[in-house]
Amino acid sequence: NSSAPVLREIGAGVSGSLAALVLRSRHPTASLTVLDADVGAKLAGRHLDPTFQFIRASKTLRTVQLQSVLGMLEAEGMMARWEGRFGLLGRKGGQFLPREALANTEMGQAMRKEAEGRGSPTEGGESEVSGTLDFCGLLRPGDAPLLVGSPSSATLCASICAAAGAEVRLGARVTAARHSPTRGCWELQIAGGGGGGGGRGGR
Repeated sequence: NSSAPVLREIGAGVSGSLAALVLRSRHPTASLTVLDADVGAKLAGRHLDPTFQFIRASKTLRTVQLQSVLGMLEAEGMMARWEGRFGLLGRKGGQFLPREALANTEMGQAMRKEAEGRGSPTEGGESEVSGTLDFCGLLRPGDAPLLVGSPSSATLCASICAAAGAEVRLGARVTAARHSPTRGCWELQIAGGGGGGGGRGGR
């Protein structure tokens, strides 16, 4: 079949919108639609809180491709580095200790020992796991930037879908999926969102 494929990506959160971007890179001429079951005025608006949530891909053997994608999104202005101040508040008096000063403290040494004991080595010989003392990796020196959506995290998924040239259908719910051996694709039954019909590929 020489016609352009029809692709339906199910889910419009960060993973779904990034999947749509990958599908577009592999099928430049395809008709691509992102289906989001949430009914609302904003795409994936409830998934990302612009006041805190961030994305970080530490430099490990398993995240090379994600690092590349995030770097591309940053270069295109869809993401920006979060340059906040990170540290600890003292239990007594609430004195702020910036992370740059943690290395020689008891807490910093405990974090280092935990990472060495629980982490697996990466290409650079560092641990992949920071442990429970620093779950988000905010307190140790960053091997990868903290990224947020630009101009806000709430716009990130919509920006990625737009970059993928994908049509977005809000309130679209897949109620059935059937593989068609004769057509070599999956046929989807879609309720809401103004969509319907079959699709090949997708998630």
